Amino acid sequence: MSKIRISRRQFTKGIAAGAAVAATGSFSHIKKVYGADAIELNHWSWLSASDGEVWQQVINNFNDAHKDKGVQIKLTLVPDDQYNTKVLASAATGQAPDFGWGTAGQRAQWAKDGVIVPMDDPRAM
Repeated sequence: MSKIRISRRQFTKGIAAGAAVAATGSFSHIKKVYGADAIELNHWSWLSASDGEVWQQVINNFNDAHKDKGVQIKLTLVPDDQYNTKVLASAATGQAPDFGWGTAGQRAQWAKDGVIVPMDDPRAM
């Protein structure tokens, strides 16, 4: 399995885009669908070192911006060499994270197998 290399600038742009998508207000719809007072999204990441620090700051910024909206992200670091095994095992037991990291098509089989699903319609989850 080969790793895809991206620059810090590409990585930062991708993170900013992801945070912007997450901040669109779609979480208020999830709150209404599930009728919960607060939502905690469980996120698993394998990012470490400086990439992990940057991602942790993005999560912190999101949580600060959304604390009054009842949406928070709980970040759990899973070592890169254990990530696939843990996600597959947790999905098999119904305890998978709400979202995690994927790498440019390397999770296509997971999508075919229903391990990962699109988050564009929360009612479908």
